[in-house]
Amino acid sequence: MYLEKLVESAKRTKSILCFCLDPLPEHIPLIGFLEHRITEYYIAIFNAMDKAQCYPAALKFNEAYFLALDDPFTTCHGSNALRELVLKIRSHPTLSILPMIMDCKRCDIGKSAERYAKYYFEKWKVDAITVSPYTGEEGLAPFEKYEKKGVYVLAKTSNNASVQDMAINEHGALSRWMCQWISAGNEKCPSLGAVVSGRDTNDVAQHLSYLSPTVPLLIPGIGTQGGNAKEITAIIAKTQNPLYHRIAIGSSIAYAWTKKNDPTCFAERALEALKTENETILGELNGII
Repeated sequence: MYLEKLVESAKRTKSILCFCLDPLPEHIPLIGFLEHRITEYYIAIFNAMDKAQCYPAALKFNEAYFLALDDPFTTCHGSNALRELVLKIRSHPTLSILPMIMDCKRCDIGKSAERYAKYYFEKWKVDAITVSPYTGEEGLAPFEKYEKKGVYVLAKTSNNASVQDMAINEHGALSRWMCQWISAGNEKCPSLGAVVSGRDTNDVAQHLSYLSPTVPLLIPGIGTQGGNAKEITAIIAKTQNPLYHRIAIGSSIAYAWTKKNDPTCFAERALEALKTENETILGELNGII
């Protein structure tokens, strides 16, 4: 079950950090074919993790970053790189136990949603995906049928979209209503989770109060987007199930070398950044993991 995998991986890695793989070719200081540059870059970071025995507690692929590198009429560099990375992770003794999340934000009416669910859960075989809630229960139902998988519904995103804060009824803002709707769905589908931006610590605390304590959270917006991992973890540590949640960090780890303009040691700089974030998180979860 997905929730069990979240807990197991958190205990194994002593973290609740989710490492986001968002390939930015301009920050990958390698030469060669684009798909090879991407895979070699992340594999070098994985190798550094192996050497130090320091890992995140989940891996998230932002599908848009990979798809944007495809040219469907020539070579699909992004999709090819994504495939090779997934295969590498599946065959890895430690990375293979980590939840793999496809950040695709898919959802549609029934028949289309069924095909999306089959594509991600049966073809890519990822453990969880992100979905948009606009089609309601009809759009979510096909994903929820995969009982061993996780589904994160967008509740509050990291951008400043005013529609999220728009008052719609007596329950207040749309994002608050969405949290309550997700909580209701979580009662019948325990692995139904929520995406809640971590850019604003107070905002996270507020949205946690709207959610059922059993809802697993995926919290982006940390690091380069302004969110503070220490502050967010302190809030998470007070929840009913801290190990259900994941704090998503990508660029500030993967491209840490850019801060010191040290491209030849990109893997080492990424490892240092990962260690720092893991230590920060573990400090706030002291006694829980």
